[in-house]
Amino acid sequence: MFTESASFNPLVTSSFRDFRSNYPDVEISLEEHPSTELVGALRAGRLDAAFVRPPLREEPGIAFELLETEELVVAVPSGHELARRESLELRELATQTFILYPRAVRPGLADAIVTACEAAGFTPRVEQYAPQLSSTVNLVAAALGISIVPRSMQSLQPDLVAYIGLSGQPLNAMLGIAYRANENSAPVVNFISAARSGPTPRLTPPDKKRPPEWDISGGPKHRRCGSNNSIDDLNASCHHPQVPAVPQGTAGTVVAT
Repeated sequence: MFTESASFNPLVTSSFRDFRSNYPDVEISLEEHPSTELVGALRAGRLDAAFVRPPLREEPGIAFELLETEELVVAVPSGHELARRESLELRELATQTFILYPRAVRPGLADAIVTACEAAGFTPRVEQYAPQLSSTVNLVAAALGISIVPRSMQSLQPDLVAYIGLSGQPLNAMLGIAYRANENSAPVVNFISAARSGPTPRLTPPDKKRPPEWDISGGPKHRRCGSNNSIDDLNASCHHPQVPAVPQGTAGTVVAT
């Protein structure tokens, strides 16, 4: 019930850990797929909840909540001329060879990176596509090019890959949880609550306004409760499914991806 890149994010791992701790008798079945496939599995009833990265196509009956905005960083081989830099501007990558991920698999991240590069005055020269973000980092480690990845992935290949922050206009990746809008299963609702109470987004300084929140189709979220009832209704009333918590010792199954 998670997209591959989300598995490296502390919010996702803490959600599983806390839910397992509070509801040890609830079985969690995990799957890993691209965000687009996860939403389709939710719609078909094969999954109960999924950590995904927007934007995604609107799906009637599927709700989405933004949980975290994560900084993107540049990944370069450790012997690269830029490897010792603490930060750089995106335009400095205009002559570099990129390793990215196919848009069909990860439309949100791929579009965000290409759009940002074009705004900086260049189109990225992509010579390698990797199906998984972890594979992207491995190809960078092999000195086949550079890439731009979520900061939570900087624990991968630390001896062979240098991770550099971007200065100027921030480039971020969003992470949220998707589920059926009419969900009333107690184990699923409790899992969603565990995800909501995960680590606070790390990119928001205490003295600054939080970044805008967006629904799965790119529109603004409702600010009073911070969630959407459905993807296709931006003016939905503020409420979450009100289901009693599963008591300790009550069995159940949550299928997460």
